[in-house]
Amino acid sequence: MTAFWRVLVFLLAFSATPAGAHLSLSGSVPADGAEISSAPEAIVLSFSRPARLTAANLAKIGEDAAPLAVAPADNGPASEIRLELPPLADGAYLVSWSAIAADTHLASGEIVFSLTMPMVGDTPGEAAQAFDPSPADASWATEALLSESDPAQDTYEPTRAAPPKASSRAATPPDLIAVAARALGFAAVLQAAGAAIFLSVFGAKLVTSETSIRQLIAIAAVLGLIFTGLTYALEPARMSDGFSGAFDPTLHSLLADTTAAKAMAFRVFALILILWGAISSPPTGRTRMLLGAAFAVASFGLIGHISDSEPGWLLFILLATHLIIAAFWFGALIPLLTVLAAESRSAAAVLIDHFSKIAFWLVPSLFVAGALMAYFLLGSWGELFTSGYGRLLIIKASLFALLMGLAGLNKFRFGPALSRGEDRGLAGLKTAIRIEFGLILAVLTVTAFLTALFSPDV
Repeated sequence: MTAFWRVLVFLLAFSATPAGAHLSLSGSVPADGAEISSAPEAIVLSFSRPARLTAANLAKIGEDAAPLAVAPADNGPASEIRLELPPLADGAYLVSWSAIAADTHLASGEIVFSLTMPMVGDTPGEAAQAFDPSPADASWATEALLSESDPAQDTYEPTRAAPPKASSRAATPPDLIAVAARALGFAAVLQAAGAAIFLSVFGAKLVTSETSIRQLIAIAAVLGLIFTGLTYALEPARMSDGFSGAFDPTLHSLLADTTAAKAMAFRVFALILILWGAISSPPTGRTRMLLGAAFAVASFGLIGHISDSEPGWLLFILLATHLIIAAFWFGALIPLLTVLAAESRSAAAVLIDHFSKIAFWLVPSLFVAGALMAYFLLGSWGELFTSGYGRLLIIKASLFALLMGLAGLNKFRFGPALSRGEDRGLAGLKTAIRIEFGLILAVLTVTAFLTALFSPDV
């Protein structure tokens, strides 16, 4: 068994972990659009997975009064959350909510229902009392989703048994900054982990470039720590749709109780282990870096879309394979440029040839693993064109197709030219590797959008 396959088996053994699915509203009582004849004592929200509410408000459509913050009887985490309501009079009502799942995926939405109680004489039944939208104790909530009633809702005509409104969120400024931090964090972590894998596989072939590659790994690990911390700090701001949420202790308490917080803590541990290995002497340093790389890859598997999808065991294997190959491919690009610059041309040609032979099998495997995960998550290929998640996957696949073309050029044109000692082979490889690096950064940016703002059902 070659060094690469030994490393791959090691990484698969340490990095295959379950992941969590994104959050969505699966139903409510009363249903969105329902016409009811008796005043409900509570609204029951049913979610696709356990969640906590960060805000919930009740407003009577057509009135100028501020919405009332309504508190849950028990704020979970739970798949069903009950919101106690005050006595209601006839009219149309809008309930707005915002929730967070264990993986910090955010969802928000609105439910509209119409209440028309039977008349007793010339007045409504005794159970009907005027809704008084006075402020209630809502210390658990961070920010009302409605600041004023929507005049456009005044002409609302409810329809019976309408499905819940989509629970995806429009991107806010904190979302966009968090996506940028997440993408840079992905790049830094995969660079550190992938370069560590590269060094474990090809370290014995390096003569003059190992020190530079170790320095690269250390820098990437430090940047990974910085951007992971920034991503975590921005989550409370995303939860409240405003930067003030970053200073809300209630939101920080909610965040600390999520699997995403645990995944980020695990990632920090992995990056520290990689950094420790990068500044240690081999072979102990390489072992630490490889173990850290496995943990770093595993940290991405702790959160995601796959835990509620079938077949779960296959999706876990596909996810681990996809992440390991992506880390190795991306993390190897700058080390390859370092090898081309620092090693002799003959030594560089041998290493490039070895890498190309490995990549020949890895690149299709990466595509197949990603395509199968997309199919199982979306349920059908048609969803690629009808959902936001699917359309972003198409963009990601298009970028990947360009990467496959560059990989083919490296293997069948530039690599052989380098082996023959031709200058165009060296120049072509350097250019192709730089373009690959930029394209993978674009793929990671799309991935950051997918994981932060979209789920397979929207």
